[in-house]
Amino acid sequence: MTLKRLILLLVLPALAACSGLAGEPRIVATLPPSATEPAASDLGADAEIAAVMTLGGEVWSENCARCHGAMGGGTEEGAPLPDLSDRSDAQILAAITNGLRTGDGKEMPAFGETLNDEQLNAAMTYARMMSRAIAQGMVGSEPEPDAPVSTAEVGPLVAGVVTGAISNGTAGSTIPTGQQVILHSIDSAGNDETMETTANADGTFRFEGVPFDPAREYAVTAEYGSATFVSAILPVDPTGGELSLPITLYESGAEAGAVVIDAMTAQIAVQDNVMEVTQIFSFSNTSDRVFFSADAEGATGTSISIHVPQGATLAGSFSASYRISDDSSIVYETRPLIPGQPRIMHLTYQMPYTNTASVIQPLDFALEGEVDVIVVNSTLTLASESLPEREPMSFNGTTMATYGGTLSLPAGSNLSYRIDGEAVSLSSSAESAPAAGANPLAYILIGTGVAALALAGVLTLRERLAKRR
Repeated sequence: MTLKRLILLLVLPALAACSGLAGEPRIVATLPPSATEPAASDLGADAEIAAVMTLGGEVWSENCARCHGAMGGGTEEGAPLPDLSDRSDAQILAAITNGLRTGDGKEMPAFGETLNDEQLNAAMTYARMMSRAIAQGMVGSEPEPDAPVSTAEVGPLVAGVVTGAISNGTAGSTIPTGQQVILHSIDSAGNDETMETTANADGTFRFEGVPFDPAREYAVTAEYGSATFVSAILPVDPTGGELSLPITLYESGAEAGAVVIDAMTAQIAVQDNVMEVTQIFSFSNTSDRVFFSADAEGATGTSISIHVPQGATLAGSFSASYRISDDSSIVYETRPLIPGQPRIMHLTYQMPYTNTASVIQPLDFALEGEVDVIVVNSTLTLASESLPEREPMSFNGTTMATYGGTLSLPAGSNLSYRIDGEAVSLSSSAESAPAAGANPLAYILIGTGVAALALAGVLTLRERLAKRR
């Protein structure tokens, strides 16, 4: 499994849970809540794409891993993540928010003052997912080596220097003169402290007297043309010295032919004669120019887009950066697509289902990559010559069929397949419904690479910086 496919599968459970068929979130194989907690509120229906899994991994890495370990196995400074199967979401959330004191005098700090509600809920979901993976033996419970962590307790912060140089990644283009550069210092709660400077004629820039805080991440941004560009996001050496953060800008003007869909993952479930499909698309810009189309009227422009299949209607929540066409047939992304920075879009739609349904989805951009489709109902099958059946997913007695293949479809063509079979009610069928406490997709992701969460966290942070324009 490639890292790109892993990240797409990572995002899928959260998106599916944010919609749900008629109050039946279990049928989309998402993280099931405890018997007393509603799924929609736990997973944050208004969250941006990947907000639950990605943000949860980011919060865990920055706040929890020091004691509990990156994989929940504990460190020299703290205990392993406990079994959370008998605790409600409210109890887990309260522990994260208010902290804990154990009988032997050990304490878990409270994070209610340093993390916002979205971060707290994401951490709760992430912790529950990891606890289940540990219980299933997919994550080792042995204590992990303790990574050295420096804090302000050892003395005042040392001032350092941040340097860098602007380059123009578009062939034949020059470095803009008088380019403003902003240095960002971001803590685990997302608080951002900034410094500004103007780059020299040769593109170099320098920030003096920067407090080097090991608890923060550092990056530089620059607005140019239709986009905000972001450097690498790096920690600093708490003893001082110099941090280099070069940044690359690109000219606008990429053609639509330079944009490709390099991966797509979908999850399908049927309940009460309604088929719901949650999709995640990954787009890449293969050119050396930014892809973005400004509206002639001066309104917000758009870049990439996804069509709703014929006969389907949109469902679920959307990112704040999306724009829906007047007839609700197309979902547009209003942020530019920058070379070398893949962008993920998600879409949830519903369509009538009576023993069969055909999905015919127009593609505005070429599809060159892996397509994965997961069918939740055990009584359903997918028919498509280009998407043969693969090895099924099987966890806790629940089996879900998977289909997929490497596709090459030109822009303007259709992604097509057919779903057949009588849909047994998932809410009443023990054979078809995922077993209580099961989250097959989460198990796979935890078992094959929690490191992907760290990468996704960096991508999310990059997006947040780019939106601070």
